[in-house]
Amino acid sequence: MKLNRYICLAGSVLLAVMVVVSCTKEPLVEPNASFSVENIDGLKAGTPVIMNLPGPGDFVTVFTGDPTREYRNYPQDKGAIVSGNIFSYSYSRAGTYTVTAVVSSYGNWSEESAQAVAEEVITVVDSRTVITDYFIKSLDVTGTIDHDASTISFLMSSIEDRTSLIARFFTASPDAKVYVEGVEQYSDSTANDFTDPVLYEVVAPDGSTQVYSTDITFFYPSDEKELLTFGLNSPEVIEAIIDEETKTVTILAPVGTNLERARVVATSSPLSRVTVQGKTISDERAKTVDLSVNPTIITVIAEDLTEQDYELTTTLAE
Repeated sequence: MKLNRYICLAGSVLLAVMVVVSCTKEPLVEPNASFSVENIDGLKAGTPVIMNLPGPGDFVTVFTGDPTREYRNYPQDKGAIVSGNIFSYSYSRAGTYTVTAVVSSYGNWSEESAQAVAEEVITVVDSRTVITDYFIKSLDVTGTIDHDASTISFLMSSIEDRTSLIARFFTASPDAKVYVEGVEQYSDSTANDFTDPVLYEVVAPDGSTQVYSTDITFFYPSDEKELLTFGLNSPEVIEAIIDEETKTVTILAPVGTNLERARVVATSSPLSRVTVQGKTISDERAKTVDLSVNPTIITVIAEDLTEQDYELTTTLAE
């Protein structure tokens, strides 16, 4: 019984202490909004700007002064809520910005409050001269960019016309200018002669420059253009006889075969294609062509675009 009495007494004392503590009003701490910016004399677009906010204060909000993005201007816009004493932000463009820090403090059960505001004017420069992406749609090729060597490399067929190619490109700086022999370049618009290496000069907003040179590796397409198989589906598969020496093809089809709407399939040398009457023929899906006129010309087109014609003769027999 005595033990229970001591436990109850200890619990009562603890409860009383908690009530006293909970009823204590925390005093208001005057906020301090002053802050510093690291490397303020060398701030660069695209690189995080670090702001040190020493406090004290209960809530810290930062306005970047950047009119093109979030956390814009104090007090009309919404700022960034900062947890801790460091805020980082990357400016996408060069310019002069007014950064504002707002620190709020509360005390005495929030019956008292105070707010401090501090500003810092910063200047951001843009010295980015990097080409980030390069693509030539007509060739369906993407350039490999080596920033250290300042080269743009890609593979190109030796038979392609390279006298007037249009490139799509992007720069790290949205305000950088790109020139070829003094002519300003516009992505997806300006054509250039790639017979010799093309030199792209990138000029950053602060005047910094970098020159990229195109480095083209040519590949030589295959000239193979042999007709390997040719068949008629009517409705059974009828294989043709191919004479490679005379470049002739012969089909013997049953009487009643509708040659005006013949369904044909074909194969040829790797990387080549077969055409009949302007239609590309393969062994994946039969195409309808008119074989009622003899001879019909079958054309095999090599990867290097050279052609070989075969004369097809179709005969109906019992």
